[in-house]
Amino acid sequence: MNYFSLAANIIHWLGIAFATFGVLSLLFDPHRDGGDAATQGLGTPFMYIGMVILAILIVLKIIPYPWAKYVGAAIVLSPLVFIKLNSTWRSIPIRPTKCRHL
Repeated sequence: MNYFSLAANIIHWLGIAFATFGVLSLLFDPHRDGGDAATQGLGTPFMYIGMVILAILIVLKIIPYPWAKYVGAAIVLSPLVFIKLNSTWRSIPIRPTKCRHL
């Protein structure tokens, strides 16, 4: 097993562990339906999205094809790559606010 395959395996297992932790934490959270009007009912859809991602990662881990572990690692790393490449926050100019003291 080469290092790239080992890294893909480790990343895949870490993704399964984090997805499991996220789903279980939302499952056992008594306030998953939100605390205020803006977040009312968002916990349940996030739990279902986490379950779907967890199921996809587990199925990709079970099937015996070698490309499956690389696809699983790509799914796990895709949010991090998206956040890194999405640099729109850098293009927003930050202007100092004018505070007027009374």
